[in-house]
Amino acid sequence: MEASAFRWLLDVDLPHVASDDLDALHVQDFDRLPGHAGLTEAKSLGRTLVTANLDFAGAWQIPGNHPGVVMFEAPPHDRESLERNLHHVQFRLRQYGRSLTLAGNRFLVKTDCTMEQLLPDGRQVRLEPWRTVRAPVLAAT
Repeated sequence: MEASAFRWLLDVDLPHVASDDLDALHVQDFDRLPGHAGLTEAKSLGRTLVTANLDFAGAWQIPGNHPGVVMFEAPPHDRESLERNLHHVQFRLRQYGRSLTLAGNRFLVKTDCTMEQLLPDGRQVRLEPWRTVRAPVLAAT
């Protein structure tokens, strides 16, 4: 997954980002109705919604053509914490390669701790690719 594939839309409850290597747009940087950013707004901008609004958790299916949602269990207190955690999300998803993408998925970030994928039925699956069991493929003799 290329760095350009990560295009973030930061909600009102998050600080602005100053990092040049994060493609992040804050909802307060353009004219819009007040309040939290929504799925429609993120989709129209082609950006993954990043929020601390946990109303996006629970049992429901995000449309497959949506750029995805990343929720923080607790909002990062400062810009550095937000940037560090967004870099962590990017790192984690790169580990999975093409088998796991932002599009059509929801993720929960437990700040500086773990990252979980939220399934349509509401279950949470911890993303720890190093724990995935892989059997070696033996060549036929």
